[in-house]
Amino acid sequence: MSLLTRLKSWIGPSSPQTNNLPGNWIEYMTGSGAYAGKTMTEAGVMNISAVYCAVNLISDSIKSMPLILYRRDDDGKTRDEGHPAHYVAKRRPNPYTTPSRFKKQLQLWSLLWGNGYAEIERRNGGEPVALWLIHPNRVKPEVEKSGYVRWKVANDSGTFTYIEDINMLHIMGPSSDGVTGMSIVSRARDSFGLAAAAELYGRRFFSNSAIPSGVIEHPGPLKDLARENLRRSWEKMHSGENQGKVAILEEGMKFQNIGMPSKDAQFLETRQFQVVEIARWFNVPPHKLKDLERATFSNIEEQNIEYVQDCIMPLAIDFEEECNRKLLSEDEQETYFFEFLADGLLRANIATRYAAYAVARQWGWMSANDILRKENMNTLEGDQGDIYLVPMNMVPADRVDDVIDKQTATDNASTFTPQTPEPPPDDGNGEDEDESPDANKPDVPKIAQAFAPVFADVYGRMLTKESKAAERAAKNEATFGAWIDRFYADHELLVRDALIPACESCAAAVMAASGMDLTPEQIADSTRALAQIHIRQSKHALKTNANAAADDSWQARSGDLANLSINEFVSMVTL
Repeated sequence: MSLLTRLKSWIGPSSPQTNNLPGNWIEYMTGSGAYAGKTMTEAGVMNISAVYCAVNLISDSIKSMPLILYRRDDDGKTRDEGHPAHYVAKRRPNPYTTPSRFKKQLQLWSLLWGNGYAEIERRNGGEPVALWLIHPNRVKPEVEKSGYVRWKVANDSGTFTYIEDINMLHIMGPSSDGVTGMSIVSRARDSFGLAAAAELYGRRFFSNSAIPSGVIEHPGPLKDLARENLRRSWEKMHSGENQGKVAILEEGMKFQNIGMPSKDAQFLETRQFQVVEIARWFNVPPHKLKDLERATFSNIEEQNIEYVQDCIMPLAIDFEEECNRKLLSEDEQETYFFEFLADGLLRANIATRYAAYAVARQWGWMSANDILRKENMNTLEGDQGDIYLVPMNMVPADRVDDVIDKQTATDNASTFTPQTPEPPPDDGNGEDEDESPDANKPDVPKIAQAFAPVFADVYGRMLTKESKAAERAAKNEATFGAWIDRFYADHELLVRDALIPACESCAAAVMAASGMDLTPEQIADSTRALAQIHIRQSKHALKTNANAAADDSWQARSGDLANLSINEFVSMVTL
C-alpha cells in the first residue's frame, strides 16, 4: 500500500484506525471539514507552515512597496502628495490602520478568500477620506439585470448594509464570473489537506505512537495477564527518565529493535513535495518557502527577480487599477494614476547595481544625483550633481547634417596654408604660459578609485562564504587539507563570475577616461588573474592556520584585493 493510500485510509471515515486519532483532528488542524474532497477553511490552512509562509511572503511584499499617486506632466510624471487619494492610500487609510497593515490585510484576504474588501468613506464632494477594512466572510455581491453590482454587508447586529460598487475597494483574485474571486482553499483543498495529514502523521510517528520502538520475544506462550504484566514492567523500567538503563532479560527472552522501514519514511518525501506543491499554487519559487534543495548561489538572485515579475507585479497591477478606478474620478484618471514603487524588491547586489549605474552615467540618462536617490543617499550640494554626461563621439540624430557640414568645411579649410600667429609678448617672468598637454587629461587612477567599494563588496561576500565553509570543515582536522583543495577548485569559478560586473564596469570607466581600448579578452584575462590571486591567498592562509578565516585580518583582505584590482586596470591603460 502506497503512502498516499495509507494516509487517505488513515484519515477517512471508513478506516478503523481513525479510532486512535484525537477527536475531530481535521477540525483541530484546519478549523472545520475534512481532507480530500471536503471543506477546509481559509483561516485553518494557515496552520500549514508552507501556506502561512507563502501568504505572509506575498502580502508582505505588497505591504513593503509604497503606493504613490503620480500626476502626468510634460516630463513624464510627478508625485502629487497633496491629493486626498494620496493621503488615504499612502499616509493614513483610517485612524486605526497604518498603510502597510492595510495593504497586507487586503492582499492576505485576496490570497485566501479570493477577495479583499474595504469601504471607501467620502466627503460630500466625493473625495475619499478613509478606507475601512471589511472581512470577506461578511460580504456578498448583488448583481442587477443591468450588470450593476452592489455589496451586501452583514452587520454584527444581524442587519445588512448595502454599499455601492464605486464605494467598495475590491482586490479580487482569480475569478470564474468576473464579480468575485475564487477561494484558493476550495481549489487546493486536496494539496493543503495532504500537507496537514502528513504533518500530523509525522508528529504521531516521532512521538513514538505510530509504531512500537521494539518487541520482546519469549520462547514460550504467555497468558494475557502475564503478557500485560511484562509490558507494564518493561515500560516502567525503560521509559521516561529510565531510558538508556541496562535491561535484564530472563527465561530466554530477547529484545528485537524495530527501526523505521523505508516505506514508512516516505512521508518525509511527501512533506517536502507538498512544499513545492503549495509553492506552485501560490506561484512563488520554492526557495522563498525555505526549500533550498534546488537553489544555488548563482540562481537565487535571478529567481528573486522572477518572483517579483511573475508573482508580485500582476497582483500590484490589480491593486493599482482598482485604486485608480475607485479613488479617482473619471476626469482625474486622465491626469492621475497610482503606481507601486517596486525598486526595493528588484534591488540587485551592489556590484550589479554599480555596474548598471556606470553605464547609465556614461551614456547620459542618469546624473550623479539620480544615482544617489536610487541608493537612498543625500544628493550633492550645488548644481554639479544634476549634470548629465554624454560621450564625446556621440551626436543627436537631428544634428547629423550640421556635424557633416562642419566636418566638410574643416576638410576644405585644411587645403590652405595657415599663417603662423605671432607669439605673445614675453612678460618677463620667465615662465612658459603653454600648459602641459596632460593638464586637462582625466585623472584615471582617481576615476578607477570610485570602484573600490564595488570590488570590496565582491571580495567581502566571497570571503564571508569561505569563512563559513572553512569553519565547518575545520572541525575535522584529518580531512581539512584535502577539503581546502576541493573547495577552492570549485570556488574559483564562483569568484570569477562575481568579479565580472565590477571588472567590466571599471574597465569601461578607465577606457573612457584614458581614450585607450581594451579587448574583451584582456578584460577576461585580468578578471581570471584576480580571481586566482584571491584563491591562492585564501588557500595559503588556511593551510598555514586552520583558524585563519576567524581572524579579523581575513575580512580586511577585501580592501587590499580591491586596490589590487583597481591598479590592475589602471596599469593596463597607462603603461
